[in-house]
Amino acid sequence: MDFQVNNEIDIAFQVIVPTLISYDAILLILAKQIKPLGVRIIIIAASEDTTVLVQKAIIEADMNKADYAFIFINHSIWAAYLEGSILISDDDYVASSEEDYLEYLIDNFSNFIRYLMEASEIQGAYSAYTVNNYMKTVIEGYSKSYLYNIQNSQKVICGYMNGNEVQVDSPFIFPGGSIAAPDNTKITISISAYGGVSNPDGTYYTENALALTGAMHAVYDINSKSEILSNFELSIFNISDCGASIFEYKYCYDCLQSHLENIGYFHLTGLQTIITQGTIEIFRSLNLSTPVIGIQTTASMSNQIYYPQYARVSYPNTISGSIIAIILYSFGIRKVSLLCTNATWGTDFKEQFESQSKQYNIEILNEKRLVPYGYNGTDKSFIQEIIDVKSRYLVMEVTAPDDLYVIEAFYDAGVRKGDLYLFLADLVIDVGYLNETEVGHKAFLKRKELMDGLLYFGSLTYYGSVGERLKTELLSTYGMAPDIMCLYYDAAYLGAHGLDTLISLGINLNSTMISKAIRNIKFTGCTGKIQIDKNANDRSTVVFGIYNLVQINSTWTMRLCGIYDPDAVNFYQTVHSMSWFDENKGVLPSDIVGADLECPFKPSESKPFLDGYLLLAGIGTLPLLLGAFLGIKYFNYIFTREFPMLDSVQEETLIDTWIYIAMIIEGVQYIAIGPDFNGFLLELSNLTKFSMLDIRGSTKESHWNIWDQIELMDIIAVFWIILLVQRLLHVEEKCKILLLTAMDELGKYCLPIIGDLLFIPIVNFLLMTFQCTHSIGDEFKDSYHDQDCSVFCWQGNHLEYVIVSSIILLLYLPTSLYFRPMWQDETEDLVFHFREQPFHSVIKSFWQLLLIVLRIVLLPESELSYNICCFVIISLFVFGSFIKKPYNYHRASMWYSICLTNCLWLWICNLFSQLNIILAQCLLGGGWVFFVAVGIWFQKKYLPSLLVRPKGQDIRKLFRFELSRRTPSQAGIDKSVKYKYVEGIHKEDLKSSDHSYLE
Repeated sequence: MDFQVNNEIDIAFQVIVPTLISYDAILLILAKQIKPLGVRIIIIAASEDTTVLVQKAIIEADMNKADYAFIFINHSIWAAYLEGSILISDDDYVASSEEDYLEYLIDNFSNFIRYLMEASEIQGAYSAYTVNNYMKTVIEGYSKSYLYNIQNSQKVICGYMNGNEVQVDSPFIFPGGSIAAPDNTKITISISAYGGVSNPDGTYYTENALALTGAMHAVYDINSKSEILSNFELSIFNISDCGASIFEYKYCYDCLQSHLENIGYFHLTGLQTIITQGTIEIFRSLNLSTPVIGIQTTASMSNQIYYPQYARVSYPNTISGSIIAIILYSFGIRKVSLLCTNATWGTDFKEQFESQSKQYNIEILNEKRLVPYGYNGTDKSFIQEIIDVKSRYLVMEVTAPDDLYVIEAFYDAGVRKGDLYLFLADLVIDVGYLNETEVGHKAFLKRKELMDGLLYFGSLTYYGSVGERLKTELLSTYGMAPDIMCLYYDAAYLGAHGLDTLISLGINLNSTMISKAIRNIKFTGCTGKIQIDKNANDRSTVVFGIYNLVQINSTWTMRLCGIYDPDAVNFYQTVHSMSWFDENKGVLPSDIVGADLECPFKPSESKPFLDGYLLLAGIGTLPLLLGAFLGIKYFNYIFTREFPMLDSVQEETLIDTWIYIAMIIEGVQYIAIGPDFNGFLLELSNLTKFSMLDIRGSTKESHWNIWDQIELMDIIAVFWIILLVQRLLHVEEKCKILLLTAMDELGKYCLPIIGDLLFIPIVNFLLMTFQCTHSIGDEFKDSYHDQDCSVFCWQGNHLEYVIVSSIILLLYLPTSLYFRPMWQDETEDLVFHFREQPFHSVIKSFWQLLLIVLRIVLLPESELSYNICCFVIISLFVFGSFIKKPYNYHRASMWYSICLTNCLWLWICNLFSQLNIILAQCLLGGGWVFFVAVGIWFQKKYLPSLLVRPKGQDIRKLFRFELSRRTPSQAGIDKSVKYKYVEGIHKEDLKSSDHSYLE
């Protein structure tokens, strides 16, 4: 029959089982179907044999406890033995059928269930309380049923049901010894968190309270959103009185022992490593294997053998030591000082950072690298050593508040803003450290002087959609969103996911299984994707954040500037420009821009050098004047001569294909010399560097710097000049030397590549030689190079670079500007069909020079002005390319214009990225797809292809033909697969569907 009860009582789950059901099947039903639903009242109506199996399964499924009530009816009452169970029996009633009897019982105990729910809200009101207002019309003639309760293994009559009346004469005792009946609320699952703010000695430590707030918010989200543990209520107990930052074993042991019943299924430990390690030791002494979850970064706690019950949503500080060394290397920093706390976590970091620094050739200048734990500012020997070795970059992994005393000690020793750059690792940075009201005016001034602009390296928080949503909630609820809240939010969710996994699988919640479950789950939290390493206690997915301490609208904040994700395609992503000690510029110090740079002066001594800037502007103007002069000089040839438009079908050659590829590379070069877009679309950065032949920092082993880059451009330009002279003078015909013949053959291809495609990178890097717009004095000899502050300008090595670059520019610029519009006439032995119009080559050269000069001269001084100039120039050129076709092939001209339009669209979206980076990226992708789709549609409808690659042709044979002087038949090319009739096919004929001219 279908079990139905009166209104307001829901049947959450019902199952009718066969008479001969196995024990394993019953256990599976209880553990995987009933228990996950959080059902609190379970009714058993089964045969005696099945009832025995059901009770055994209830015990194994860990359900025989205070959260449940078991009611046995029908034949099951004779086999019931579970302590605290309720039996409903009617000795006098003889049913006409089994079905009538069950209907009667259901009708009666539905009222009894309501009675239990009502009674649970009226403390101690069992003896006189009756229920008489929920009953339907009871079938008359049914006699009363007796209510038995199993107490101390005895069946005790506690009351009866008679019609619409439920009478209880003595209290029930429910499973687990509870005298309160299970109500209609969810079953509670308890956990604990360490939210202590004071030690036995009264030390105040606020971060633990913030951590507890983050964990409590996670519990609130879990209960309200019901995405996990949907049928249960998660409850968190605050252990607030067992110490905060100083561990005293006996005190903490007695305290935790008094809270044994409140520890729950897992425990969120405090921030301090010493507290976490001590708590685990105490748990062992108390024979507790309760899982402990935290965020400590001490490397030794990765050991799963020694800390089997521990897991953390962070990573060991040995990883952060490696990552910081990598990032310092990418900044170009090669000399640093190092200070670490003289404790396990500090020495772990120290050893790893020292090892990684050797690999990246980073020199650690100071010898005294350990700060005493509990440092109070007394010992200043290690402070003075760092000052004496003239270190400008300090990496600190010093425990709070010791780090603050170290910073104040540097100030007392005379160090000021700009003299020392701070890199802090794995520390909890609280902007309250710069609250003048709390810390006092004197301490505030010292900290503000040296902490302004520091960089902090640590776990990336409030990452992705979950992190952004949580940060908004925390700010609206608590008025703050410190990183520690985010980390403990994820810690609470990690444990909750483990519980939910076990419940859904029907596995009992014991400490061993919870620890295993925690190591086998993946989820996305406030800090990104989270998964625990199965072979360690660490988070296996590490996303690293680089934060900048800045003051915005008189409010101190830790601003995210970069993301390091080793699993991503581009492992480093710029989010925001960094503000160091110089708040006005908001950029990295100039000596960090290059690679392997150390300034021999203090940044405070540097100032803009007007004479150097004017000289750079003057040198940059010369190429523009030269381009204009050549344009006027060869006006008749350039602006009156045009290649006839291609109007008949031709076989596409390798050179034709290369010209298409060159157009794409040229477009990427425009992006490279355009506005800075790294924070908007980092994925393009490597591509743009490749198009500019910029190989600085291409590998972690590379020490390639700006001078190596300039030397590379010098070599390429000299090689081009040699090839050009040899080809113009036909040297190989006069001197029958194999090398000269090979160079002449190579020149056919290298001349247009170096003279045209590499024009932008060669001129750009050669002009960089003259970038000396800052100085530490008033003379030219006091100025230093903008990208290498270790090189003083107009003397020594720099003067040598200036002379060489000037000579090469004087040779390369006029010859390349002359050769660019004419190379197609000078390479008659190359087979290709569509050509760039001479006027376009000249105009392109001029505006490329203009962009390069503006980038060298204007960009360092005003990024906004440069962006506006770029936008105007590219817009005019795009408009001109639509009006005056740059190629003698309509399809090529159209795709060139679309390529420039895509560049322009990127710059437009880059402006929108300042408001919403995700929306800007969507607009960029949508725009590029739209432009390309329009181009495909337009050429299909209006621009039939006049360059055809015949089917069946071996591309390798085509290469052999193009790179040799052999005839097509000698190269192995079968002319019969090409055209039956080539010269007679015109573009008008292609509009028909007859393509019989092709085989």
